[in-house]
Amino acid sequence: MMNFTSRCPSIINRMQLRKCIALLGEEYNSLPYHIYLYKDRLELEIEMHEAPNMLEDSYNTILGNEVAVPIGICLDDIQMIKIFPFNLDDIEIDVIKCKIIWYVFHEIRHAWQNSTHIYTEDNIDLNPENIKEYYEHESERDANSFADKMYSSNVEHILRILEVNRGIMIDSKSFYRHK
Repeated sequence: MMNFTSRCPSIINRMQLRKCIALLGEEYNSLPYHIYLYKDRLELEIEMHEAPNMLEDSYNTILGNEVAVPIGICLDDIQMIKIFPFNLDDIEIDVIKCKIIWYVFHEIRHAWQNSTHIYTEDNIDLNPENIKEYYEHESERDANSFADKMYSSNVEHILRILEVNRGIMIDSKSFYRHK
């Protein structure tokens, strides 16, 4: 069963996150992962120095790689999904909320891929040298397609859950950080 921590409840609280993820169905909700939404860069920097649970390169990529700053990451070894809202460029809070959910769906698909042993044979690091290869990898294309499908088919429910202005209809293609 998924657990949730949101250090930015003014954006998305745990209950909203739980309700949005419930839209994915039992197969995804029963994954034994913990989803963690970070409040800001400082929180991640403190973790990196005081209690790291990722490689130093991963922290450096998330905190400063200008080529591909990740919004989320799925850490299979510790069964954790980390979401970094501070890496979104948007200033409109309703857009940020919607994009966070899309990225949560994307990372949950990676967790599912791991639990079903799909695409586990070749992990590609996110770094400037292989960014194009990274985004063209089958596991990434699958996670993007899944997030697109689940977001689009549940958009009305998501907007209601997040208490987002219904006039905000975001094309999920705008969620792709680096295309």
